[in-house]
Amino acid sequence: MTYALSALVFVFGAYFCWRFLRVDASPRKKSLNKCAPSAACWALSLYALLSARGFSLPGALLCAGLFVCIAADWALEFSFLPGALLFSLSHLMFILAFCFYAGWLPSFWMLGLSLLILYTLIRLVRQEGEKAPSRMIYAYVFFISLMVSYAVNSGWIFTLGALLFMNSDLLLGLRLFKRLSGPSLGWAVMVPYYLALYLFALGSLFCL
Repeated sequence: MTYALSALVFVFGAYFCWRFLRVDASPRKKSLNKCAPSAACWALSLYALLSARGFSLPGALLCAGLFVCIAADWALEFSFLPGALLFSLSHLMFILAFCFYAGWLPSFWMLGLSLLILYTLIRLVRQEGEKAPSRMIYAYVFFISLMVSYAVNSGWIFTLGALLFMNSDLLLGLRLFKRLSGPSLGWAVMVPYYLALYLFALGSLFCL
């Protein structure tokens, strides 16, 4: 049952990812297509939480973070700032989940590496002369870097998910600030993002 449900969520997410990226639709339908894979991953994590023998605080926090990602996906289609703030909140929940699961000290080498990579992106944006809410971007960079550094201590499935999440955000930032473009860039942004959420959901099912 567990494996069948996981496979069903993967197929469901892949289908709606394809619809979001390839099917022309109204803004509302497009947003629903975008949120569908996120919602499926959240539902899988909720199933994991409810089917566990005892209450799992890391599982509850991970489930809450995935739920916030649904709201962030919707908001980001209409306004950058609310979407970015919601994703920052989701990263905070993921950080707390990993802390309660694997301890309160991050992987400092991964934290430094993540900050270096994402700071390089900020420098590219500034060279381009784009106007951006700098404090919010710095805060977001800090949250996602911290999330990756804690995920490293929590096992390979969470580590891979966090790295895919960061990769997706890196490409999204380059696209938003016109450093990258192309017809396949949407796939390069969304597929790692959905895989990251799926891995988090699988982690809540099989690890927490």
